[in-house]
Amino acid sequence: MSGQVLTAALLQGGGSSLHGGRYAIAGMLVVGESANLELADGHCPVRLAIHDAELAGRLLDHVPCHMGGAYLYHDPVRLVAILAAGTDGCVAIAQVESGMLERDGRFFPF
Repeated sequence: MSGQVLTAALLQGGGSSLHGGRYAIAGMLVVGESANLELADGHCPVRLAIHDAELAGRLLDHVPCHMGGAYLYHDPVRLVAILAAGTDGCVAIAQVESGMLERDGRFFPF
């Protein structure tokens, strides 16, 4: 890992130099029909697609999901993840190595 926490500002301009890197990332995890991580640093919000096929299963095994809403998860998280080029050519999360989700003052590792 580069020792750097990834921010939305680092991703401006495509972030192609970040591909293949392992980073700590903090943001809002949004999991519904697809999975995304929303990063917001002041005035430059960025949404990263998450292409880790095992993520939803890992979350369901370790973290209670929201019931009756549009999303299974819509919570702040910190991740350690591998980045890659997404299908649209922008940076995406290829693999989530570990994560910590926060909800109502409780922390859930996954």
